Amino acid sequence: MDSIKEIHEIITNIVLFFGQFGIIGAIGMALLEAIFPSLPLIAIAGININNYGFMGFIFTYIGSVSGTLIVFVLIRTFFTDKFQDSNFLKKHKRIIRFMNWIEYRGLSSIMVMMSLPFLPTSLINYACALSRMRKREFLYAVIVSKAVSIGLLSYIGSSLIDFIDKPYNALIALILLVIVYIISKIIEKRLK
Repeated sequence: MDSIKEIHEIITNIVLFFGQFGIIGAIGMALLEAIFPSLPLIAIAGININNYGFMGFIFTYIGSVSGTLIVFVLIRTFFTDKFQDSNFLKKHKRIIRFMNWIEYRGLSSIMVMMSLPFLPTSLINYACALSRMRKREFLYAVIVSKAVSIGLLSYIGSSLIDFIDKPYNALIALILLVIVYIISKIIEKRLK
């Protein structure tokens, strides 16, 4: 019982700590996650939801979409031409096939892939930027898919404190995670 109280205290302290930074911190954390994908978006979404309620979802969404678009524009501006002209692509045919697949399949496939939080959306973002996918298509895909992805992550993240007090929330989140994981594995298999 003591360990549950300790976990509850730790989570509460983390939420309170990040709450000190206000809206800028909420948006900034999500923006940084898009630039540095090793940061856990589920934790960021959970912290924002616990601090700001539904507005936490909005702040996470704004930060994540902004960060994704910044990365896309930077890669497209500074690396795409060099990458497409490099010998690297000639040696790695799978990368060429994946980039062609992105260009051919376009909007709907990218939306589905970016909506699933278990797929590496940062890699999809890099591939889209390095391909010849139109900017407008990418923008639409990001706007729609991030809403779905962050909505799911926000639900799971918001329940972090409730998981301790109400175990049935953990079961609902676990079921959602399993469903999303299975869907992402099916898509991943088709991509391979």
